[in-house]
Amino acid sequence: MKVEAINKFYLKDGEICEVKDFVDDNSDKGNIIYEVFRIEGGTPIFLKDHTERLKRSFSLLNLEMPFSIEEFRNSIAKVIKANDYVLGNMKMTYNILSKELKIFYIPHKYPSEKDYADGVKTILYHGERENPNIKIVNKSFRELINDELSKQDAYEAILVDRNGDITEGSRSNIFFIKNKKLITAPGKAVLLGVTRAKVMLIAEELNIEVVERTVKESELKDMDAMFISGSLAKVLPIAYVDNMKKDAHNEMLRSIIDRYNQMVDECIEDNRL
Repeated sequence: MKVEAINKFYLKDGEICEVKDFVDDNSDKGNIIYEVFRIEGGTPIFLKDHTERLKRSFSLLNLEMPFSIEEFRNSIAKVIKANDYVLGNMKMTYNILSKELKIFYIPHKYPSEKDYADGVKTILYHGERENPNIKIVNKSFRELINDELSKQDAYEAILVDRNGDITEGSRSNIFFIKNKKLITAPGKAVLLGVTRAKVMLIAEELNIEVVERTVKESELKDMDAMFISGSLAKVLPIAYVDNMKKDAHNEMLRSIIDRYNQMVDECIEDNRL
């Protein structure tokens, strides 16, 4: 099993340790709460929102989050500083059995400028999370999807549940645009992504009507445009779903991307560690 921590140092129960000594919790999958966030300009992007979602994950398991927001922020700052403020994605894991907290950088492949300009290829994948609202490590599900993405040279897998409903991406939320309305799955059916929440705020700012409903796989051909949202992808247009072409240059989509990027810049400026 490949160890996922990268760069020079990580944090384990408050102490900075060398990544060469990192041990993955492979045997405890299903008992590890996690959160992934982006580090840009030496700043964890939308950290408050990520912490609130983390609290929800603990709460849904009838557990109290064992550290404060300030303690979490300070721990992240230690890892950022130890790694010379490098850009990247960071992950925290909390083992609910051993009560061990780890914070570390993980491998990432950000979309290219061309991906943001022209959109990415996605595939449909028939599968669903056991509980979409809790971020629990499930390596086998992730590995099956990664294999399929590699085979088809695609950026993301769009999950279709047993009822033929589009729920979310394997590591992102999915949005649809049709007749100048924004459509996305109800919150109870998906992981409540931080970037998803920002998109909803942007829609309110721009007076875009949002419809929260399930979308059938059979409806995809009628959608004007689609995009994914997430800490890794930000707001990323979809050019293809399997072999189905979508409009990656849709005007509403482009206005959402521009406003989201502005919000990230504001976050960096206001929250430097």
